[in-house]
Amino acid sequence: MYVFFALSGYLFFEKLHGASPRTAALAMVRRYFRLTLPALAVCLIAWMLHCAGWFHNAAAAAQTGSDWLGRWYQFGPSLGLAIGEPLVGMYVAFDPLRSYNPNLWTIRYELWVVWLVIVLAMLRHRWWALVLAGALSWGTYALPFLAGAGVTRWCGWWLLVPGLLLGTLEGPPPWTWPFAAALVVGGTATWKPGAALKWLGSLSFGIYLVHFITINSIASAAYVATGSLAWTLAVYAASTLAAAILFRELVDRPSQKLVAKIG
Repeated sequence: MYVFFALSGYLFFEKLHGASPRTAALAMVRRYFRLTLPALAVCLIAWMLHCAGWFHNAAAAAQTGSDWLGRWYQFGPSLGLAIGEPLVGMYVAFDPLRSYNPNLWTIRYELWVVWLVIVLAMLRHRWWALVLAGALSWGTYALPFLAGAGVTRWCGWWLLVPGLLLGTLEGPPPWTWPFAAALVVGGTATWKPGAALKWLGSLSFGIYLVHFITINSIASAAYVATGSLAWTLAVYAASTLAAAILFRELVDRPSQKLVAKIG
């Protein structure tokens, strides 16, 4: 999570450093739709599964005694929630126990803090503003975004070693993991990924959005039917990968093309 947050901060600061106000504003508008459209699709899919009674997490929780697994989808199907949550709710008043995808709690940071990073990037060389924002965000999930933005001037493989060492410290103190993640991002930013990593990268957003749905539906059903952790893990991995591929082709790529036309 910290690495993804730091990566977002790094990418947007690097891409929009010194951008004009119009370009920055357009990037902010696009960011909302880039996050919202895929989230809307996955919430509608979850709603349809909910209506069909295909969430088996409660039954699996009863067999395993898992308190975590039994928390989700303990409300009636709600189309209003499936639409309202990705459009507004996940940004302003997120409730993980009444959500079609509790993983969406991170999206508000991916919008509001990225907007802040875009504004800071537009200020060009006013690094004091970035430092001040980082100090004010100390101990919050905004810090890794700002730390990631801060490493853009010093990217190089040599950042990777201190990043990995910092990430192994116990605790962690409120600053350890955000800065460790930023250093790892800065240390690997200039590397050229191979075809396999590029392929996984193209699926990463889809995996993030769909894996919670497959855990609570098909993977839970597999455990209820077999009682086997091995079979459940295999079904979960295969179904998540297949769903992520479909999501990339049918939702993520078309939504990216649509967002690119804005402005």
